[in-house]
Amino acid sequence: MDSLKEAEAVKIVENSFRDINIAFVNELAMSFSKLGIDVINVIDGAATKPFAFMAHYPGCGIGGHCIPVDPYYLISYARKNGFHHDFLSLAR
Repeated sequence: MDSLKEAEAVKIVENSFRDINIAFVNELAMSFSKLGIDVINVIDGAATKPFAFMAHYPGCGIGGHCIPVDPYYLISYARKNGFHHDFLSLAR
C-alpha cells in the first residue's frame, strides 16, 4: 500500500464485502426455508460457476466485532467527506 489510508481501506473493504455477503446469504436461508429450498445445495451449485461466485454460508451472526461495524464507519466517513454510499447504506 502507498499509505496508511489505503491499508486501512483494504480492511474496511474486505470486512464490508464479507458483511454484505453473509447478511445476504442469511436472508436467503430464511427465505429459502419458507420456500422449501435447500440453501446449502443452492450455494454449492452456484459455486460451480466459473464467474467469480464466492460461496458464503449462513450462520449465526456475521462474524467478529469489526465486520458489522466497518460498513457503518465507511458510510459515515464518506458522508463527512461529501459522498453518500447508497448501495452500502441499503445493504446495511
